[in-house]
Amino acid sequence: MNNLQEIVYKESYKSTQDSVINDFYLPCLSSSIKYDRAVGYFSSGIFNLIHVALSEFYNNGGKIRIICSPELTNADFEAVSQGIETDLSITEKSLENDLKDFDEVFGQNVPSSLLKAFIEKGFVEIRFAVPTSGEGIYHSELRPRQFFSICRRSAR
Repeated sequence: MNNLQEIVYKESYKSTQDSVINDFYLPCLSSSIKYDRAVGYFSSGIFNLIHVALSEFYNNGGKIRIICSPELTNADFEAVSQGIETDLSITEKSLENDLKDFDEVFGQNVPSSLLKAFIEKGFVEIRFAVPTSGEGIYHSELRPRQFFSICRRSAR
């Protein structure tokens, strides 16, 4: 695992000028153990875009926590519902089996299937923010360095 502090960050990333996935998300996820994200909209399609880094993030013991508005596609809504309802004791397996399952799920290349499997395994936690006024969507302004955490190991 690389060090997040060694990554050279730009002041800002623009999708029209930068490869945000390659320049920001992939190096950060590969170097992290926690990814917290608060967004107005969430789509499981992001997993297909960042799948290269997710395997390493998973192997690092990573966990993704998402807060978003409850505006989901039907497929994502079903995936979240089914993932949450699954008895976690059924999904407890050895790390070897988890990694095998992880690779098999990625082989399906269906984002909502990934979301369901990730929630079942505790790899992704998703919470919904509903405005008290009943209008608009949730949105939070955060700095990029607030999204990721690294494991600090003591030297022995």
